[in-house]
Amino acid sequence: MANRMSLPLKGSLTPGITCLTGNWLFGGSGAVTVSAMGFSVGTLSASGGLQTVTLEDKYNELLGVEITFVGDEDWSPFESTIVELTGEDVNGDRTISLRYIKSRAGTVQSHSNTDGKKALCMIWLKNSGL
Repeated sequence: MANRMSLPLKGSLTPGITCLTGNWLFGGSGAVTVSAMGFSVGTLSASGGLQTVTLEDKYNELLGVEITFVGDEDWSPFESTIVELTGEDVNGDRTISLRYIKSRAGTVQSHSNTDGKKALCMIWLKNSGL
């Protein structure tokens, strides 16, 4: 279980809420360059648009995940992306599974669609130590 000291979120009515933040940049092969504390991010799968986030610690409960893409000069409304939470096990394997879907077409994102895109992430968790 998480034994690190974490600062409580101000304004939270529930004790022990932790928010992890970070960002990653997608490469052409699906590999990512990650800047985050408390979690790591795996390579985007070639088929299925699947990606796994691995937490450093175990937590009691996943409360929410928010991922926002930073637009670039090539942005098009036809490239909008939905991030679907396909599974989570924050108390056992410490993983969160994601799928990226093109919102207008409804198809799964490929490496070419995400190449050079930057994602910002916030993960809200219930700290297992409390």
